Amino acid sequence: MNDWPRPHYFFAVKLPDETKSFLSRWVGGAFPKDWFGRWVHPLDYHITMAFLGNVKENKVKDFSLRMADMLKGETAFPLTLGETGYFGKKDSPRVFWAGVQDSPPLAELQRKIFRLCLDEGFRLDQKPFRPHITLARKGTEHLEPGSIVKPIHHPEGTPHTFFVEQVVLYKTARRESPKYQELVVMPLKK
Repeated sequence: MNDWPRPHYFFAVKLPDETKSFLSRWVGGAFPKDWFGRWVHPLDYHITMAFLGNVKENKVKDFSLRMADMLKGETAFPLTLGETGYFGKKDSPRVFWAGVQDSPPLAELQRKIFRLCLDEGFRLDQKPFRPHITLARKGTEHLEPGSIVKPIHHPEGTPHTFFVEQVVLYKTARRESPKYQELVVMPLKK
């Protein structure tokens, strides 16, 4: 049996449904669809805390019990969307994303999750944490580079704030849409 591509696993902040809907509507009204080759399904919006990659599911599911135990002591906190941005070249970005305003509680949560993963022996990307929600991939020739960075807000100009209440262990299902499956949901204290 050929199981290529093999699934990948990652821990991420789950966005509330209301935030996913808001972001999807806002992006749909602010950016033409032909600017990017692949738009992310709104149900797949999340903020990655630690990308584990291609590992054995039973290992990561067993480890998630330790992660859930650690997260029981963490308190939910507010997080506010910031502005859009991109990774890659300005005229042909690889990734288009929504950022969040600076959040010490988010940075501390990511540090704890990352450290526990390293302590368990997972090999993780050592790049600095840049919290974002991936919205699209593969910029096209239709893109207007000067118009890609915009503040994210409600029609009346107020920012969108939500509570970080859950961390989820996700599994990729690359040929499906939405493509991320929730394996373990870990609530934070309210």
